[in-house]
Amino acid sequence: MIGNLSQIEHLSALMQHSQTRQEVISSNIANVNTPMYKTQDVRFEEVLENLGKGIRQQAEVYDVEGLTVRQDGNNVDLNHELAKLTKNVL
Repeated sequence: MIGNLSQIEHLSALMQHSQTRQEVISSNIANVNTPMYKTQDVRFEEVLENLGKGIRQQAEVYDVEGLTVRQDGNNVDLNHELAKLTKNVL
């Protein structure tokens, strides 16, 4: 047991959060040329920390602040998103 979660519950939660992050990153990549689209991410590290304590929570999707915004209002950096995609797959 990890905290009050079984190993299967723990792995299941990790897979669900990884899938959510994959979906968010894929959405960012798909919208790289969409005017006014804002990059999103998932608070994955907090989820991992809480899972280690036996606390299961939903992944929180949020708009990423502080990125360079193009003239069309879009702030997706394709190279950065591809790197996150690769890291998430691993």
